[in-house]
Amino acid sequence: MARKLGVVGLAVPLVAIIAALVYLFLFGESEPTFADAAQRLASEHTVYGLSLDEQPAALVAPWGADPSEPLPLVVALHAEGSHVWEHASETGLIGRINEDRFILLLPNATRDADGERRWDAEHAPDVERTRLLVEEAARFVSFDRVYLVGSGSGAGLARRLACVELQDVAAAALIDPEPSGEDSICDGPDAPPLRTIDLGVEEAPQDPDELGRSIVDWLVGQGSAP
Repeated sequence: MARKLGVVGLAVPLVAIIAALVYLFLFGESEPTFADAAQRLASEHTVYGLSLDEQPAALVAPWGADPSEPLPLVVALHAEGSHVWEHASETGLIGRINEDRFILLLPNATRDADGERRWDAEHAPDVERTRLLVEEAARFVSFDRVYLVGSGSGAGLARRLACVELQDVAAAALIDPEPSGEDSICDGPDAPPLRTIDLGVEEAPQDPDELGRSIVDWLVGQGSAP
């Protein structure tokens, strides 16, 4: 039975008096702690801290957003060997929050035996923890639809969540997804739209800002206009 999600501190916006920095410089090459990254992001956003079984996640909303105002929720799921801050930087998603008015949920995968973070779409705890984080996010902000943006093993988890585990997912963007025997699980007539992005092809946006704009424009185009 899953444990009830808890909230870091009082689950109120974390306000920081830190100048805005570009994201690679902001986070550096090493993985930042959630406390440090959330504090830095709070210089330009409204940030909530969530935690499940002592594994933190950040919920990042537009600066000054009314939590009762419904906005789209985007769940970011990083690739294997990476972490959510790197994923959010490489996809340019954080830079789109204020302009495109959506809420970004940033969880990290647990570490495997080799010390690398990796999602497993067939591992029930990974699926359940992500699902519960989406449910917990609804305690603090209002959202009218859910989008998923996954990379690598995170793309596999995004596919399963969108097509099997979560209700009312409007669309999912899958970046460099790993080969999977579950590709057919989204074949049903009620399955949400999926977009596969291969960063190895010439047509794929390489600049994070351009990639983020491309992803967000496609996602909102699959659901109701924000």
